[in-house]
Amino acid sequence: MSDPDDRLDHAGEATGHGEEALALAGPKPAELLEGPGAFYASLSGHQRRLMTLAIRESARLFPHDTDDDGRKDAVRHAYWSALLMFHLGLSNALAATSAHEAFAGARNPAERRGMDDFNHARGFELGLGCPSDFTDRQILGRVTDAYLRGELRVLRPDANRASRRR
Repeated sequence: MSDPDDRLDHAGEATGHGEEALALAGPKPAELLEGPGAFYASLSGHQRRLMTLAIRESARLFPHDTDDDGRKDAVRHAYWSALLMFHLGLSNALAATSAHEAFAGARNPAERRGMDDFNHARGFELGLGCPSDFTDRQILGRVTDAYLRGELRVLRPDANRASRRR
């Protein structure tokens, strides 16, 4: 499977340039506290750093995607889970992702929750399989490779792109 917009290489690097590259920085910390602020504030400092990294990297890779049901959402969930597994272990990873999905609660229909749970589980597998000297960037490469091979669940691959400036 290849990325439909050819935005990824196999190391998880974005290929955008110019004004588009400015959007690759992703949300700022203050923006992360809007909406699910109570959940975000409840995370430990390390969990929060890993979540922020996953949000920023998925936004960098897919700057034109909306947040739910597509490739940015799938990569974000899998990457965060892989990072949690790698840095904090299974019990902490499960606790953080379970709390995240419980917070989403009624906002997440069953199909979306299934997608999120699937991508969390795949992320745990990817994080568990990393050598101890891996960097976060190398973990991202594993996750993006899994996406490119079709190993992450995406509910709306084509409907998930926001309007683009032409």
